[in-house]
Amino acid sequence: MTIKNDTPLLVVRNLSTSFYTEDGEVRAVDGVSFSIGRQKTYALVGESGCGKSVTAFSILRLIPSPPGRIVSGQVLFEGNDLLTLPGRRMRQVRGGKISMIFQEPMSSLNPVFTCGDQIVEAILLHRPMSVRKARLLGIESLVQVGIPAPAQRMNEYPHQLSGGMRQRVMIAMALACRGSLLIADEPTTALDVTVQAQILDLLKQLQQDRGLSILLITHDLAVVAESADTVGVMYASKMAEQADVGELFANPLHPYTQGLFRSLPRLGEKRSRLETISGSVPNPLNYPTGCKFHPRCPTGRTLTRCQTCQPELRLLGPNHWAACWEAPGYEQAPVVDPSLPGGQSSTEDSAIRGNQPTKGVGA
Repeated sequence: MTIKNDTPLLVVRNLSTSFYTEDGEVRAVDGVSFSIGRQKTYALVGESGCGKSVTAFSILRLIPSPPGRIVSGQVLFEGNDLLTLPGRRMRQVRGGKISMIFQEPMSSLNPVFTCGDQIVEAILLHRPMSVRKARLLGIESLVQVGIPAPAQRMNEYPHQLSGGMRQRVMIAMALACRGSLLIADEPTTALDVTVQAQILDLLKQLQQDRGLSILLITHDLAVVAESADTVGVMYASKMAEQADVGELFANPLHPYTQGLFRSLPRLGEKRSRLETISGSVPNPLNYPTGCKFHPRCPTGRTLTRCQTCQPELRLLGPNHWAACWEAPGYEQAPVVDPSLPGGQSSTEDSAIRGNQPTKGVGA
């Protein structure tokens, strides 16, 4: 299949992933759809437990089975559905074409091997070359991510490095195989503000130099404003809103998104305390009926429709989707696949349509 340059690099369509426990089914990701353009950054935002990381692990087919299972959907990467690839081909994609950096590098790096050994192992797994050449490439990768004395760091263990340095090692390892998509799961968590800025600047520079696409998973709206082109807001396993970053910050339509923005501190604004979203995240074993946000929504908890009918994403403006009965223009808005660029109809882009949704894919 020939993929046009203007088609998205990654298309996630109607992805659903569940975990089957003794207490019942936990729907961690429920019908999520989005796409990532070439050399673009897509930020996935939401509270802890909303399904952001499970979405990323589903893309790479890293869901532990049992108890987890990818129930349905498509993950089209360069035109191929990753959910239907044989295991051997998927291992070539994972790390070779799609890399991932994790939330806590200390738990992702093996403490009993040097940083160099782990970088070299990742390179040799995907690129045929001698150990010597792989080591030189590893040193070059450390140079590119701004680590001083890279040859020395290759011989050091993770505990000998600071948190920021460990995260740079993870980035170097992820990028050493020259993949085209980087999944960054909370890459600045547990880092101080100065180091956070350095890591974000590093990712931007590497994106420009290498033409990377990035899936950025975060709960930090400041990071989103600084880094993203498009933003998807998740709540309780479903996508609540999706828009270009400037449009989302200027005109949030979903009450949950609006609540996130109201909870941010603002320069020059005097308030005795920050606003919060009332209530708590629902139990995934017992989601509320209707809109999952309605028990915490000032409007939704008073309306029968919000309590009984689950709204779907509708296109409310140019590249701006929301799933809220009370959003302006929602009743007349079309239901359009948010994984298609710009909200075109599903018949307009056969190059990324693929096959029928996958059923019951394991990890």
